[in-house]
Amino acid sequence: EVVVVMVVTASRLRSLRGWQRALMDRVDGAHYVLIADVPPDPPVTWERVAEKLVRRVPDEVPVLIDVERRWATELELDTERPSLLLFDRQGRLVERFRGRDGEPLVTEVSRSLERLTRP
Repeated sequence: EVVVVMVVTASRLRSLRGWQRALMDRVDGAHYVLIADVPPDPPVTWERVAEKLVRRVPDEVPVLIDVERRWATELELDTERPSLLLFDRQGRLVERFRGRDGEPLVTEVSRSLERLTRP
């Protein structure tokens, strides 16, 4: 399956809603994973982040909480702005994008997703 992984600092998680909606409206056949990156300063627990997310994120939106910052560290992501990572059907990271959900970036990401989701 084609997967779009969206990573952003936990405090800016709401910014991913526009991205996901814009891409879902344009391209079928992709799955979405939202990751809340938790910066180490000030230190917080997984439970504290989960508590805040329950209040801010709709139940139907699955969010992974990355307290260890593995996504940001391994892929050298600056999570102050959304990072979108496109994985092909073989699970390979094939494209990266970074920024807010405005034009022309939404169009560029949509075109890449269309290529990946074609049968």
